[in-house]
Amino acid sequence: MNCPGEPHQPPNLRRRAGFTLVELLVVITIIGILIALLVPAISGVVRNANEGSVISEINALGQALADFKAKYGEYPPSRIIIPANGNYTPLRAMTTNPIDPSVFFGTVPPVVGIGPNESIAALAERSERFMRKFFPRGYMTSITQVNNDTRVFYLTGDECLVFFLGGIPVNNGGTWELTGFNNNPQQPFRPGGNRSEPFFEFKPNRLVDLDGDGFPSYIDNLGTDSDARPYAYFVSYGNGDYDPNDVNFGPDFVGEAFGVPFSVGGTTSNPVLLGSPGPNPYTSSRNVVVNGMALARPAYLNPNSFQIISAGLDRFYGFGGAFLSNSSEKFPFVNNNAQDLPNESAFRVTVEADNLTNFNTSRLD
Repeated sequence: MNCPGEPHQPPNLRRRAGFTLVELLVVITIIGILIALLVPAISGVVRNANEGSVISEINALGQALADFKAKYGEYPPSRIIIPANGNYTPLRAMTTNPIDPSVFFGTVPPVVGIGPNESIAALAERSERFMRKFFPRGYMTSITQVNNDTRVFYLTGDECLVFFLGGIPVNNGGTWELTGFNNNPQQPFRPGGNRSEPFFEFKPNRLVDLDGDGFPSYIDNLGTDSDARPYAYFVSYGNGDYDPNDVNFGPDFVGEAFGVPFSVGGTTSNPVLLGSPGPNPYTSSRNVVVNGMALARPAYLNPNSFQIISAGLDRFYGFGGAFLSNSSEKFPFVNNNAQDLPNESAFRVTVEADNLTNFNTSRLD
């Protein structure tokens, strides 16, 4: 019986209290599916944007190298030694092979002990040739302001890229500044005065001295701190030849402590091998390897210019060597001797597929 004055409300018009448990579960499931679909897409967009930024910077570095060549007649070398006092004479007498790291200031990177790795004398000859060409009237002047400085600096490709494109490095309270070179042709390394503009505007927060020798490298923007990886730089020294030992890093940067064999001369029956830890310049052909012996000299990519390599998002450069862009097996075995590294080919694909370079428009995969 209804109370007086209270209208009757049919059951189907009563207000619902809220969602049922089943309806909530359906909504949550739909939201979860949408998130699962969107996250990879968003991650892919972010990854592509980050990699695009690195490729753009590699192209800008390439243009700076072209500008350097237009001014000086050659690209910068990708390994050089510099005596602080400018005197190469005693270095040209050090013919012992392999290189004695105790001669140099800072940490000298590893060089595999199977010849023909260059002696200090050979590096001194190469280095002096470039310094004479770039600074013909001042290459013998001191590169520091310390009297009787006997230090010898060993610059690998990543450091050469910064030094020749940026100039003399100065550390201001932990932040590196690149100051170009002095325009006085007889004192190109003197601080102050009228100076040349750097060929490239290096961002100070990405200049890092990895080996403590006072010459910084330039890291890409894909990692910082323990994940910081510099741009590796290799230059061709004429006749399509590169020196794979111009940039050598330890296994933390490469993925494995493994030396890649490169044939650099000799005959089919008695080849001359160069062993080099990664990273290494890329080749457009396989080394013909039988029982660990390389029987043919490889054809390098960009045979008459240079290669710039970023380690990619996984922060590993890998071994380098053969990269066959038009093949179903882009990263073939470094060596036909499977004892060198378990599952070698698959490992190469894993660590090198995301590398970014100046000879490919996107990742190497």
